[in-house]
Amino acid sequence: MADNAEDPQAAEPSSEPNEAEAQEPSSEPESPASSELDAAPESPQTAGRGAARILIAEDVLPVRRMLQKILSSAGYDVDVAENGEVALSMLRMANPPFDLVVLDLVMPVLDGVRTLAQMRKEGLYDPPKVLICSSRGDRGTVQLAGKLGVCGYIRKPFKTDTVLDKVRNALESSKQSEAQASAASSDKDAAGQPEESEQAPEPSPDAPAEGDEPAKPAEGESENPEPQG
Repeated sequence: MADNAEDPQAAEPSSEPNEAEAQEPSSEPESPASSELDAAPESPQTAGRGAARILIAEDVLPVRRMLQKILSSAGYDVDVAENGEVALSMLRMANPPFDLVVLDLVMPVLDGVRTLAQMRKEGLYDPPKVLICSSRGDRGTVQLAGKLGVCGYIRKPFKTDTVLDKVRNALESSKQSEAQASAASSDKDAAGQPEESEQAPEPSPDAPAEGDEPAKPAEGESENPEPQG
């Protein structure tokens, strides 16, 4: 009889999953790691508008595509031009205007130096800010870029972090310049407005007092005497 009795512990199902169940993949997507979330770029904004607009003027196709991919992935609104002449046409027609131009120095048709000079001549410069991107990293080229009034210089070959840092700094400096210009304009308008005087104008000494009648000519005198001589 004792041999035929069932063991209660053997009848209970095991609460531990077997090896096959433990290795079964979950149907729910895995959450991204916190480091990946922290590294995700925020969408850059400009005052009163959406994402900042950037124009890339670069004649080498692989470089142009690489810059476009880097900046688009960071949330910027990016357009491209293959030379300075095309870039000028896009700047003239841009609505809303561009916030930044990433400009190569050596390009066919119209190079970066002449493009920048024409931008300044037509009032198409500052805004937008201009960031030079070139393989010419000698001291003379860097000094030339500074004389042209550009806000930064990216040397090729470049790294993604370098491009993003330079672009971010250029846009931040543009915002600060706009804020300072707006504040200066407001101060100038406030200083140029004269205060309204609440005092009534003083009467002329020759004017008759209120309530007095004008003097009448003496008897025998004409009101309109004829000029003599």
